[in-house]
Amino acid sequence: MNKLGEKIKEIRLKEGLSQEALAKELGYNSRSTINKIEKGINEISYDKLMLLIKKYEIAMDELLE
Repeated sequence: MNKLGEKIKEIRLKEGLSQEALAKELGYNSRSTINKIEKGINEISYDKLMLLIKKYEIAMDELLE
């Protein structure tokens, strides 16, 4: 797992969301996309990252530290 993937997973769990629910909120078709992002297999796009930051009011530095 990479650091960004770990942070995204922390946020998802803190918000009480399943991978499927977060995928839908960010506009992905499948929970496997979130699974791959959390494991560091895929990277999250800039647009989706900005959507995540705005939706859950996360500071950019907190997410990218």
